[in-house]
Amino acid sequence: ESEKRATGSIQRDVVGTYFAAFGHTLAGICVFVAFATWAVAGFNDRWLAAWIEAAETTEPETTRYITVYIVGTFVFMVLLVLGSTLVQIGGARAAKNIHNDCVSALLQAPVSYFEATPSGRFTSRFSADVANTDTMLAQFGDNGLQFIMTILCIYTIVIIILPAMAPFAAIITVVAAFQIQIVDRSNREIKRMANADMAPVLTDAAETIDGRIVLRHCAGQQNDNEKDDLAQRFFADRFDRDLNTFLRSNFASSS
Repeated sequence: ESEKRATGSIQRDVVGTYFAAFGHTLAGICVFVAFATWAVAGFNDRWLAAWIEAAETTEPETTRYITVYIVGTFVFMVLLVLGSTLVQIGGARAAKNIHNDCVSALLQAPVSYFEATPSGRFTSRFSADVANTDTMLAQFGDNGLQFIMTILCIYTIVIIILPAMAPFAAIITVVAAFQIQIVDRSNREIKRMANADMAPVLTDAAETIDGRIVLRHCAGQQNDNEKDDLAQRFFADRFDRDLNTFLRSNFASSS
């Protein structure tokens, strides 16, 4: 049966569930620390520019400029490590809660669900998605947060130096957001296709292993001592066909 599912980008309630497991207060603290981190980075850039401008006209107070710049760099590094650490803590908390909810829901599913769902789908989709939530989501969340704050820092510095760039910054932001949405929707659908095509491959392997004794006995003797390997060839051909289908979709998802 065709699977009933939502297409396109991730729904808001899914994101809300993750942030609830992450902790709204901790999420706010992570955003604040990331903002403060790149605000200090922007201050350092402007301080260095002021130092250069002062050196072009008069003899600057080198000790003061160096001291402030070193302190600013140290504060930036501390805040950067602190922000990443907080994101990993919240990600681990969210992963634990979501992992427990998913496993609990799966264990309480009716028997008819397991009878209707191929065994390979559990391995290719459920296990892979839970593993990504446990290990990858916090890492990419931290990267995304730092990247957004970096862009805001660059925008602010450029607009302070050249205010006429403000309209172009707004246009670039809208275009980039639209592009990210398109790529996200496409990646999600292609990844789903690759996971769905992986399920038959794993099911073939599981059924071959479970039926290996029967398959071995099916290889009876024929004339001229040739083995009748029809059953083996059936599973081998089906495995090759399913594997080729998966490789095509997996290559597309990696593109």
